Amino acid sequence: MDSPQSVAFNFTELLSKLLPSAVILLRSRDKRSQSTSTSIQPRIFLPKSASSGFIAVGHSAKCLRVVTYSDYRKVGTSMVPFRYDESMDGQQYWVLQLSDVRLNPVFDATYFQF
Repeated sequence: MDSPQSVAFNFTELLSKLLPSAVILLRSRDKRSQSTSTSIQPRIFLPKSASSGFIAVGHSAKCLRVVTYSDYRKVGTSMVPFRYDESMDGQQYWVLQLSDVRLNPVFDATYFQF
C-alpha cells in the first residue's frame, strides 16, 4: 500500500498532466449567499487570486473585489506571497508588499497586553 506522501505526489503529478496550463477555480458560498472564487496556479498549486462580490458601505450595488497574490518566495518549508494587490470593480484599491515574513514567531506575553 502506498504511503500518504506518495499518494499526494501522484495526485499532484496527475493534476499537472491533466491541467498543464489551466487555472483551477474553487468556489464557495457563505451563509449570506456571498460567493468567493479562488483561482489556483497550475503545476505549483498556489493561490493566484480570490474574488468576491459585496455591497460596500455607502453603495447600493454589489462591487467585485479581487485580491491577487504574487511574488511567491520560500520561507522555511512554505511558499508565501510577498505581494497582495486588491482591486474593486477593476480599480486598484491597495497594494501590500512584504519585505520580511517570519512563520510562527515567538512573542513575549507582554506583546499582547494593552
